[in-house]
Amino acid sequence: MRTGATVCAFVLASVLAACSGSGNNNTPSASNSTTPGNGQSATASTPSASTQANRVLVIGLDGATYNAVQAGIANGTLPNLSKLNIGLAYSGGMAATNNQTPNLDTPSWATLLTGNWAEKHQVYSDAPNSLIAGSTIFDTIKANGNGLNGAAVASSGLAQMLSPIHSDGNLDTLTDCSQNSSVAHCVTDGALALIGNASYATVVAQYHDAEDASENYGPNSTQYLSALQSLDANVGQLVAATQQNAGSQWLVIVTSGHGLSANGSDDGLPLEPESTAFIGMNQPANAAGASVGATVPPTLSGLYSYASIADVTPTILSFLGHAPSAANYLLDGAQLLGASPVTDLTATINSNNTSAVNVTLNWIAPSGEAITIYRNGTQIASLPAGTATYTDHGLGSYLVATGAYQLNYTVVAATAPTSLLTTSISYVVPVPLTVSTTGLQEYYPMGSTNLNTTPETDYFNNSTLAPFKPDLIANGVNNAGTAYPDPFGGNALEVTPANVDAASYDGYLLAPNSPSLDVVNQAIQSAALTNAPTSMATGGAFTIGFWYKAPVCPDSGGVPIFGNKNGYATSGAEPGILLGSFGCGFDFVSSAQNSSTYRSDTKTSPGTSYSAGNWLYVAMVMNLNQYELDNAGDAGSAQILYLCDPAVSSTNCTKISTTVPAAVFTAGLLSGLNGVNSNTSEIGFGMGEDGTGLFAKNKGYAINAADYVPIAFSDVSMWTRALSQSEVQNLYQSKVPLSTLLSK
Repeated sequence: MRTGATVCAFVLASVLAACSGSGNNNTPSASNSTTPGNGQSATASTPSASTQANRVLVIGLDGATYNAVQAGIANGTLPNLSKLNIGLAYSGGMAATNNQTPNLDTPSWATLLTGNWAEKHQVYSDAPNSLIAGSTIFDTIKANGNGLNGAAVASSGLAQMLSPIHSDGNLDTLTDCSQNSSVAHCVTDGALALIGNASYATVVAQYHDAEDASENYGPNSTQYLSALQSLDANVGQLVAATQQNAGSQWLVIVTSGHGLSANGSDDGLPLEPESTAFIGMNQPANAAGASVGATVPPTLSGLYSYASIADVTPTILSFLGHAPSAANYLLDGAQLLGASPVTDLTATINSNNTSAVNVTLNWIAPSGEAITIYRNGTQIASLPAGTATYTDHGLGSYLVATGAYQLNYTVVAATAPTSLLTTSISYVVPVPLTVSTTGLQEYYPMGSTNLNTTPETDYFNNSTLAPFKPDLIANGVNNAGTAYPDPFGGNALEVTPANVDAASYDGYLLAPNSPSLDVVNQAIQSAALTNAPTSMATGGAFTIGFWYKAPVCPDSGGVPIFGNKNGYATSGAEPGILLGSFGCGFDFVSSAQNSSTYRSDTKTSPGTSYSAGNWLYVAMVMNLNQYELDNAGDAGSAQILYLCDPAVSSTNCTKISTTVPAAVFTAGLLSGLNGVNSNTSEIGFGMGEDGTGLFAKNKGYAINAADYVPIAFSDVSMWTRALSQSEVQNLYQSKVPLSTLLSK
C-alpha cells in the first residue's frame, strides 16, 4: 500500500535455531518437524468438512520480473499465470524514506510475511540466519488458534529465517528444499502435501529457479524463459490442487518479492527495475490493488501509486478473518480484497522544533466511504466521505517533554485501515513569555486578512504601516503585500517588493507619527549631551525585532530587509541603519555620514548565514552608551544583531556584535543616524525596501523573483531600550506573540 512512512513493531524475542535434517517420505503434519524435500509428489486429500474453510496459498517466484511475466502472458507461454489477476506492484519501500528496504530475497520475504518494511522487521540483507523482528502471518494465525502453517522453500536463506518460527511452533511444517537435487520439484511436492491436508490454513511455496537463470544466463536468455515456463507449470499444479479440495475456499497469491536490475542481477538497489514487482490473485482486487496489466511508469516515484508487497500479509489476514482492529493496526501494508483502503497516505510535520508542532495527513480516498483517523490507537477524528486531508493540532496531550517522537496514524475508509509512522517530530516544551514590555513603543501583531481595506495597525498608535505609496493598491489589489501564515497559527504580512508603482516605489513603509516617536531618533536625542563618548548620558538605546521568513535566498547582494537609510548611494554608507540580505546572509549596517569610513557592519558580506523557508526571530540592537573596544582599541557604542534560527538551534540565538568606533561619533553619528531626510524629518523604515522605497530602481536591479523575493514579517516591535540576549531568546523560545502580554 502506498504510504509515506512506517510504524514500529513488536520485536520477536527468539533465538535462531539451526535448520537441519535428513530426507524422509513423511507427509507434513501438525508436528514441529522440519521436512527436507525428496522430490516425490503428494496426493491432495478431500476433507469431510461440510462447510468451506478459508485457506491461503502463497507462491513466491523469485526473479520472475513483471515485464517478463506480462510478455509471457501476452505470447501464450505462461498459460497458468494468465488465469490469475497479475497486477503491478512495488518492492523496497519508498526510496530515501525511513521505510526503504533492500530489494533482496530475504528482506523482501520478511516484508511478504509480516506486512512491514525493514524498519520494522529489521532484515536488511541476505546474511545467513537473519531474524525477523515482529509478528509474521504464521504467528497471528497460530495466536487465533484455527489452523496450521506450512512452508516449502527453495533457498537456505529463507529456510534459516523461518527456522526459529518453526522451532517456536508457529510454523508447523518447514520443508527445506535448498539441498535437493531437484529443488523446484521438491517445493512443488512439499506444497502439494500441505494443500492436501485440510488442517493447514496457510501454505507458502518459494521457487528460485528464475532468479538463478537470470543471474547465470541473463534475463533475455532461453534458459531464463524456459525457467519461467517451468515455474508456470508448477503454479498450474498447485492451483489445480486447491481446486480439487471442495471443503476449502482458497485465496491464491502469486508474487515476486522484488525485481531485478536492468541486466538481470540481484543487486538490491532502490532503482525502478529492482523495485518493480507483481502480485497476482485468483480473486479480483479492490480499488487499491486494481492494476492488472498496468504499464510500468517511467519513474520510480510512479510505482508508489500501485500496491506493494507489504500488502500481501494484510490481504491474507483479512481473508482469514484475522485482520487487526483499526486501533491496533501496526502494518505498513493494507488489504487488497474487500473494502478499499485509502491510498497514497503521507504525513507532513509542520512547525517542527516548536510547541506548536502539528501533523498534516493527506491521502486518496475511495469514493463513498466515511473516514476515521486514529493516533497511536486512539480515535481522533471522524470525517465525511471524500475527505482527503486532516491536520492534527491536538498533540499537546501526547507530547509532554522536550524530545523526538514518532506517531502512528491509521486512516480507515469504511472498515479498511491504512497505517503509517511519521518521521521524527521534535517537540519543545512551551517557554512562558516573560520579557518586560517596558520601552515597547511601536508594535504590529499583524493579522489582517484583507490588506486592501484593513491596514496593519500599531498597538500603541505611534506609527503607521502601509504600502510605500498609496497607488500600490489599485483595482482592489494590494501589489505591495498579502496575508501569509504566521508562526503562531494566524496571519503575517508578506511583502512583495517585485511589484512596483508607476514611479518604481515598492514595499512597505513603517512611519512614526512624529520624529519624537521614532526609536532611533529618541536614542540619539537621549545620548546627545556631547560628541565625546565618555561624556554621553545614560539611555540612548533602541531595539527593533520581528519574526522573518524568506522562502528562498535572493540572488542579488545587499537586498534591503528593514531600514531607514538609502541603501544604494555611496555603497550604503549614508546615514541610518539597514538590515540587508546577501543571499542567505544578514548584515546589520549603521552609518553616520556619506562615507564608508563611518559605516559599521555586524559582519562583512556575505553576512551571517540564515536558513530559507523557516521562521526566524531577528533583533537589531544599538546601545549608544555601551562602550566596547573594537580591534583598533577605540571606544564605541555596541551594535548587535541577534539571529534566532531553528536550523541552528531551537532555543538559542546567535549574537553578532560590533562597535561603532569613536571616530563615527565625532563625525556626526548623533545627528546623522536618523536616516534619509534626517535634516528635516524622518520618513520612516522600509520593509522589503530601504528608507527611500526606491532601492531596486536606484540599484538598477531587474525586478524579478530571483533578485527581489517575497519576504514575510510578523510581530514587529520597536523598543526605546536595548533588549538583552536572554530577553531576545525568550521572545524566540516562547513562540507566542507579544500581544499575549499586552492583552493581560
